[in-house]
Amino acid sequence: FHGEGRRSTTQNQNLKCKYCNFYAKDNHALEQHLRLHENRLFRCQYCNYTTANMHHLRDHFLHHFHIRNFSCDICKLTFITKPSLKNHERTHTKDWTCVSCYQTLNSRKLYDSHVRSCEVRLSKLK
Repeated sequence: FHGEGRRSTTQNQNLKCKYCNFYAKDNHALEQHLRLHENRLFRCQYCNYTTANMHHLRDHFLHHFHIRNFSCDICKLTFITKPSLKNHERTHTKDWTCVSCYQTLNSRKLYDSHVRSCEVRLSKLK
């Protein structure tokens, strides 16, 4: 139903999902998780997109209306979300260093591949 990497290390029984072995880090995370099981999702009124996170739906609406509030200072490209802009800015600096293990990679493709399998990052999710 959901991946192994999304389970919190917190073992607070008050924050345990009643449907599975998921432990949430706080009440908000538990509520969001329960929305998945109980099919209480936020739905886009313009397409079939659904999510358990209201903020993700807000960002999704920005796509429909082509609202791009974040602009690159170097090349002036615009982006819908701040994380998208920050990701883009790395293309100008060529900084492909893993924030978990500090290994530096030579390209975005190698960096993306490394982050998905980084043992240091994955060990923090268990």
